[in-house]
Amino acid sequence: MARRSSKADPSGQRRHGPRDAARGILPDFQGREADIARIEKLLDHVGDGGKALLISGEAGIGKTTLLEFAQVFARQRGFRVLYMSGVIAEAHLPFAALQQAVGPILRQAEKLPQRQHAALLAAFGLGDDTTVPDTFLVALATLTLLTESAVRKPILLVADDIQWLDQPSHDVLSFISRRLSSDPIVLLMAARSDSEEAFPHWSVPRHQLSRLDAAAAERLLDAESPDLPLDLRQRFLDVAAGNPLALVELPRGERKPETGESHWVPLTDRLERAFFSRVSVLPTATRALLLIIAENDSRSIREVLDAGEVLLHEKVALETLAPAASARLIEIAAGEVRFRHPLVRSAIHQASSPVMRHNIHAALSRVIIDEPDRRIWHRMASAVGPDEALAAELDAAAARSQRRGALATAITAL
Repeated sequence: MARRSSKADPSGQRRHGPRDAARGILPDFQGREADIARIEKLLDHVGDGGKALLISGEAGIGKTTLLEFAQVFARQRGFRVLYMSGVIAEAHLPFAALQQAVGPILRQAEKLPQRQHAALLAAFGLGDDTTVPDTFLVALATLTLLTESAVRKPILLVADDIQWLDQPSHDVLSFISRRLSSDPIVLLMAARSDSEEAFPHWSVPRHQLSRLDAAAAERLLDAESPDLPLDLRQRFLDVAAGNPLALVELPRGERKPETGESHWVPLTDRLERAFFSRVSVLPTATRALLLIIAENDSRSIREVLDAGEVLLHEKVALETLAPAASARLIEIAAGEVRFRHPLVRSAIHQASSPVMRHNIHAALSRVIIDEPDRRIWHRMASAVGPDEALAAELDAAAARSQRRGALATAITAL
């Protein structure tokens, strides 16, 4: 992205400010000029009173990177930066996330009113009292601690992945977010867009990060991987669909030669985790149907449900896919289903076992009736060892495809 010009000092030399320092430490933010400007404005006007902002967006869209920029920029402006992050593994531990943020200023808690001090220590397992800490008192103590500390220097409180906060920390953060107007404190939070319904009562301004436009996506990919072959460059642009993390990580993955049109691309571990995390927490039957969608070469919802019944040996209804739709992984319309982002399909495929994929192709071959060529290809994908009869059917399918002019399909079949 184009950088703002630095001001010149009387000697004619460029004088570098906090914006330059922050942007020099972190990579260029292609296409994020407006998003960065909003963060800068929030921090620049902290003297007018505290503010809170919730940044949301899909996995890999750049929420954490934007928070990292805010932390670097704030430190350059003399802020004290406090940080917490939600972690699935600690979501069951009360006040675990809050302890991350408050830990650096906990020594100042001695000046708190006695009941607030005792509640805060109890919340972190540091007090003698074994009773369950009062969440209201813990929230009040945290707010008091922040406001007293902000007298000396402004505070930036960062909370990443708040969809995975433990519930008590979530409640404390919600309490604080509504009481910042008179203090030099900025609260920046980030959450995945599919989890926003978890915060309906939060009266906090929200900022949605969108996917990069085509021009910004090309600039980012070219900056990260300038020597890509043109066909591979276009392939990555297509499947990344404007997702910054995908544009950075896809060139780092294994590059396999493609024959015909592939529905997925190899993902790095980081990409797989980013796009599969929402899938891993869904019900077993829902995950099975998502894998059927990923492996199927048709968008037919009827085929998915029928194959699901064969695979799961039970009745499967459209409601089985409801958790995936609520998580914004898929869209269902006019008898068809598709993934909202193509890399979700790749992540599901890559995370599944060969045995599961084999069973799914076998199930699809049983429910596809009116399209013999597709049925044969799914049989091939589920075959174990040589099968002369199947090979003969594949030859015939390839010949039919070649006569229709479907050369790529014929090559795949052969």
